[in-house]
Amino acid sequence: MRVDPGLLHEGMTVRNPQGDKIGRIVATRPDGWFVIRRGFILRDEFPAQAQDLVDVRGDDVFLQMRGTIPGERHEGRNAGSRGEEVAERTDERLV
Repeated sequence: MRVDPGLLHEGMTVRNPQGDKIGRIVATRPDGWFVIRRGFILRDEFPAQAQDLVDVRGDDVFLQMRGTIPGERHEGRNAGSRGEEVAERTDERLV
């Protein structure tokens, strides 16, 4: 499903495909880029694109989880033995 960037607005909750909360949208741009903020005390922000969204339901948007996007379970910097798999998927994302 292609999500219209015009539907995005600040304050929307960003979730992974399983419905777990990743963060909230804190900024949007007309070109489809938006910024997700995680955390309350130790905040972390990262950019994403509307083309990476798979669904919008009310004020919830669902982000396709690829690579090492923060919020993805058991992956990323501390993936341990799964490091090769994560690296391969990250390479796909950058192509």
